[in-house]
Amino acid sequence: MFRIRIPLFILPSAFSRPISRLFIGIGKKFARPFRMGRYLRILESDLDEGEYFITSTLNALFWSFPVFLIVRYKDPSLSLSTMLFPAATAFFLLLLVFIAYPLILVKKSVESLDRDLVYALKDMLIQISSGVSLFDALKNVSSAEHGLVSKEFKAVVQDINAGEAQDVALEKLALRSESEFLKKAIWQLVIALRSGASLQGTMKNLVDNLRQFQGAKVKSYTQEMNLWILLYLIIAIAIPSLGATLITILSSFGSSQVREPVFVALLGICFLAEFVIIKYVKLSRPLVYM
Repeated sequence: MFRIRIPLFILPSAFSRPISRLFIGIGKKFARPFRMGRYLRILESDLDEGEYFITSTLNALFWSFPVFLIVRYKDPSLSLSTMLFPAATAFFLLLLVFIAYPLILVKKSVESLDRDLVYALKDMLIQISSGVSLFDALKNVSSAEHGLVSKEFKAVVQDINAGEAQDVALEKLALRSESEFLKKAIWQLVIALRSGASLQGTMKNLVDNLRQFQGAKVKSYTQEMNLWILLYLIIAIAIPSLGATLITILSSFGSSQVREPVFVALLGICFLAEFVIIKYVKLSRPLVYM
């Protein structure tokens, strides 16, 4: 679909790639449970799953190291474990963001394809209703500006021109696509072709179903936002105020005193968590199409 762009990656590839290739075997073992290889292949990334995981780890270390330096500068008398805790928290949060990013990109590309699919199906419906054949409609859509749908249909047209039957070429598209709705739409077209059903009626049903799918997705996103808004308010308001108060009270029962770096680390972790939530909400927002 497109080459992957990794956010927040600041280390140059000339430095990170040789190191990632040395530990590529270890990276593959950690990356396999997250199915990163599959998502990277879909995104046509030039990074192997093992390379991507090690590169993510190196960059997460690079970004979390300043947190350790800030805590150490504020109070050098703190124990090493106390200094490392904020940096370790920042490291794991950033690593989770990097690991999840290929999946988010795949979902966004699928949403973009579903958005373009609405206009493409409407275009095909108008053409077929006017007496244009399915092949000519596919050819016209593939040369139109329908984003990823035009690219997918262009591959179908090339397969048909190479001698494959229309239903076989469409079936190949359904098998390789990551869009669930495109799969369903193509399978319905294949069934209509093989059974001799009306293509015009099939296309009309596809457009209506996609509109219902859009409404359900927006409704699901709205319900999900209620949880994320509550979590954001807890992290942004409750934890900094109540957490600082609770730490102060608990420290009064012990022999150790709570020092300034602890509060700085608490605010830093809350700020980082807020950033992750905002980034996730922005990336997971469904694309609206009519």
